[in-house]
Amino acid sequence: MLRAEVKVAIVHRVSRGEEDNLAELRELCKTAGYEVAYELKQVRPPHPEYHIGPGKVEELRKVVQDLEIEKVIFENDLKPVQEYNLAKALKVPILTRTQLILEIFSLHASSLEAKLQIKLAELKYELSRAKEKV
Repeated sequence: MLRAEVKVAIVHRVSRGEEDNLAELRELCKTAGYEVAYELKQVRPPHPEYHIGPGKVEELRKVVQDLEIEKVIFENDLKPVQEYNLAKALKVPILTRTQLILEIFSLHASSLEAKLQIKLAELKYELSRAKEKV
């Protein structure tokens, strides 16, 4: 079941000299059935609270509200506290590239074995994040 009507914003924070992968992330979103309504790239070291800078969080908050964006997808891996802070500030679910890829696999899995393997991968991913929270 594809969700072409779900609008998302995609975000990539890069360090100086690092290549951005927004084009690839855009294609992954398309595969998952999302409509990319906004793209944000920021060149800076990771911010401990949000991963992107507070000014970009405010910019993104306004865009999410104005464009009625339903999810924000990050190219970068986020720490659990960053994901929590972003979701609280933006008031929409936050996904990472890894979570998006697992979602795509889940959408296209047809056999019971494939579905179980994907669920196992999701649980392993969540377990590693839960360990980081402790």
